[in-house]
Amino acid sequence: ASNRASITTRDILAAPQRWQAPQNGYKCMSCCHIFSAMCLVKNHIQHSSQQGYSCKVFY
Repeated sequence: ASNRASITTRDILAAPQRWQAPQNGYKCMSCCHIFSAMCLVKNHIQHSSQQGYSCKVFY
C-alpha cells in the first residue's frame, strides 16, 4: 500500500474560500504552514510522512 496522499488540484480548489490563508495562499491545517502555490501544498502532503509527521488536511 502506498503512503502517498492522492491530492488533486480540484481538491485544493474545492476548499472553501474562508479557509484560504492570507495573500491567496493555502494553509496546512495540521502544521499551520502556509504555501503560496498548490503544487507546494501537494508536495508537502505527499512527503510529510517521510519527515516524521503526517499532514493530510489543507485549505
